[in-house]
Amino acid sequence: SRSPKCFVAMAIILAIVYLLGEEIFLSDDNEDLPQPATDTNLRGSTEMKTPTSIEESPEIPSQNDFETKDEIITEDVINAIEEISEAEEDALNVGESILTKALNVVEDSVKFSLGRLFGNDETVDDEELEEMAKEVAAKLDKETIDELEVRADEITDAEIEKIEDDVEESEKFGESVGQIESEIMQEEEEAIDIVRKDVHDITENIKEHLKEKAAKIEAEVVEEHTGKHVEVVEDDEAAIKLKIDNEDEGEEAGDDEEEEVGDDEEEE
Repeated sequence: SRSPKCFVAMAIILAIVYLLGEEIFLSDDNEDLPQPATDTNLRGSTEMKTPTSIEESPEIPSQNDFETKDEIITEDVINAIEEISEAEEDALNVGESILTKALNVVEDSVKFSLGRLFGNDETVDDEELEEMAKEVAAKLDKETIDELEVRADEITDAEIEKIEDDVEESEKFGESVGQIESEIMQEEEEAIDIVRKDVHDITENIKEHLKEKAAKIEAEVVEEHTGKHVEVVEDDEAAIKLKIDNEDEGEEAGDDEEEEVGDDEEEE
């Protein structure tokens, strides 16, 4: 019979064989699995990289990402309108500055003309003269600037309407987006030049007729305050004058009081 020591030795040998078999089995299975990638840096150390399980596909643009032909052209027209309107605004600022200086000169002359017109009239005191002068100045300012803005808007509106009509015509003929965009840009530049030039010309025209406008407003204000009929007349030298009609007081028309408007104006 075998000794107990033999059985122990046999048991140890079987245990070792069993453990070696399990290790070999597990190592074979791991070879079939994908191993994480490693990267070696400059110092020689390795870093584990997590494999990407699902590759990202490029995003497919939707239909809303593409502008249609009408949208592109509409946007170009809107931009052109904004640029032309901005050019009008700039031209108006320059024009209003020019007219403001001219208005100050004319309004000063209105104060003098009212004082001389009623110099011998005790029914009109200095306070009322000052009130009439301020009213004339306020109306003259408003009417002058309003006229400039209205006439400038008419020019701008006409240029914008021309661009819109031309675009509509080009679309009917089936022109490409590129052709229409080029036409819009060219017409926009032309419109801006026209607006700037015409607003300047309008400003000079209004400035030239400020005396006449002031005289008419002055006559209206005097009549409202005093009830006296006032006429605006021009003599042979094209000077603008106010004439108070005193026929109701029994005086001859030839004895009517006259005062030239703007005779104190100084050239700048």
